[in-house]
Amino acid sequence: MGEEILNYITKIGPMWGFIGAIIALGVNTYVTNKGKKVGVRSYVEVLKVAANLNDGVFKKGSKIVVTDELEEHLEKNKVEESGITDELKLRPNFLKIKNISSNPCFGLRIKGIKQNSIEKEKFIDLEFYVLKDDEELYIPLKSLNNVIYPTLILKVEYTTLANEKMIYENKITSKNGEVVEILQSIYVIKKWWKNEKIVKTTASDIKWRDVN
Repeated sequence: MGEEILNYITKIGPMWGFIGAIIALGVNTYVTNKGKKVGVRSYVEVLKVAANLNDGVFKKGSKIVVTDELEEHLEKNKVEESGITDELKLRPNFLKIKNISSNPCFGLRIKGIKQNSIEKEKFIDLEFYVLKDDEELYIPLKSLNNVIYPTLILKVEYTTLANEKMIYENKITSKNGEVVEILQSIYVIKKWWKNEKIVKTTASDIKWRDVN
């Protein structure tokens, strides 16, 4: 009986060793690929800023989205390039989207939604090809009535160098016109299972100035 068991183990031992090697290879490949993807992920920061060049808000070389309304304003007034401050008086508030990582992100889809218990409405829906590392994008922002629409949601979807799809989400909740909660989250979008949460944090509605 003992001899038969030994023979059986001798026969199946190499097979199980091969299976174990395949499993180990698969695990190592998965870990390596995941590490590479993590290494080339991009992260964005989204802020609301006032259009005042003298306060150092706009970074040199940054991009500003020119809306139809802004183009009409520029055409009527024929403002020269040196008069950029006057140009921006039309929309004093901007949404600033900055790539805070060292990797570019591609195929940005920027969506803004304002909603209440009855309805919801888009106030931003833009697509942008690429945001390089440390690059900033400014989007003209209309005044939003947080009494009528107490919930504001901003989403920025983009693709990394490893072809991962990620999403930044900012949700602002107000009560009686006062901001009571700001939730910011970053996720990796998964096709077959729940999105992978990278970070989720609360933020305060404080005001500050950039220091030159």
